[in-house]
Amino acid sequence: DLHSFPTRRSSDLRTMKTKLSFSIFTFFAICILLSGCSQNRSGLKASDHNLTKISIEYQDPTPLNKFIENTKLVRLGETDPLIGNIDNLIVTKDKIVVTDAKNSTIFIFDTTGKNTAVINRQGRGPIEYLGLDYAALTPDGEKIALHDNLGKKVLIFDLDGNFIEKKNVDFWFSSFEYIDDNHILCITYGAQNDLGLVKNGDSKNLAYITDSDFKIENGFLPNIYTDKQYMHVTPHMKKFDSTLYVNPNFCDTLYRISGNTLEALYHVDMSKVDGVANFEADMTNEKIASALANKTTFPGIFTANDNFLLMKISTPESNRPMLWSKKSGKIYTLTDDPRINAQGECGIFDFHMTTCAFSHADRFIAAVPAYILNMGTYTEQVLKEYPEMVGLSDESNPMLIFYKLREPI
Repeated sequence: DLHSFPTRRSSDLRTMKTKLSFSIFTFFAICILLSGCSQNRSGLKASDHNLTKISIEYQDPTPLNKFIENTKLVRLGETDPLIGNIDNLIVTKDKIVVTDAKNSTIFIFDTTGKNTAVINRQGRGPIEYLGLDYAALTPDGEKIALHDNLGKKVLIFDLDGNFIEKKNVDFWFSSFEYIDDNHILCITYGAQNDLGLVKNGDSKNLAYITDSDFKIENGFLPNIYTDKQYMHVTPHMKKFDSTLYVNPNFCDTLYRISGNTLEALYHVDMSKVDGVANFEADMTNEKIASALANKTTFPGIFTANDNFLLMKISTPESNRPMLWSKKSGKIYTLTDDPRINAQGECGIFDFHMTTCAFSHADRFIAAVPAYILNMGTYTEQVLKEYPEMVGLSDESNPMLIFYKLREPI
């Protein structure tokens, strides 16, 4: 069945005796992911040439300060309205772009945190949006594209907040990112009755590659749960700088879209912790709940920078933050438990490192609400070292904490 994704318990990988056999299996899995392509006009290819295994194993947690080489604070300046929530954060060489879906607003700052522009154009006009569902930076890094599902359009602005152009869209999608100047990756909700997808002749996939005008060229990641109306099937898609990742729900492999290639990049091997992954077509929400309550899973939550992957591994007890080094290939267990971190005399901002959902270059980035930081008491020495904390109030915008990590010492 070309629309079935192969199911594999991570423990089954013990039977794979050679790198070759593992590579063949993974390549087959990628081909299944691509098998949903009704039309392959953009020529998406499969590759596992750069596949790296990340072997999950639990050890005693390492104090966070052993990893942190240095921290840098950027205090986001005053805005009207204030930032309600940071749903996405994009950092370029000279800009910080914040998406706040709750307020349907884009906030643009320079790299010091000074607010330089605000895009808030809710309305029914031709250059207004009913809601802000997602925002992505264009490949040239000079414009921001705002998606309005209800309005069936994407509005493009420059980073000074000026309107540039409008793109009409005829299908629903939850998120999108530019692959290059001519191609866009759109992630859908798995709705079989989406009229735009039905009209296109392909409503069975969860991911679509379009041209720069959001016209579908290629679909992949077939939805194997088509008869389960309430099954959560939306794949994960994240872009860190220029690297675009996509992975199906509860899949143990992270894929990269690189040019015209779907590349299996990292395999999260949970065989040593009795993990389960890649659920079959008969999976239900009840079975998922049972798996989460009794087994180890990888829910697809991760953040990548130039040197490390920060992952959340779900166990019956809790979500465990784990750090994997691209250089050494080692995996480390992290914790924000003050009893563990007190042994390493952690700094006052170290505890927020496990919450990093964003990154840029060789740094992870945590977005911390001001009221949380204000729960602490800071000495004159701390305020001298971190002047960004001076005058911070509960009504201030969030603080960004940039962490540069190292191998533990």
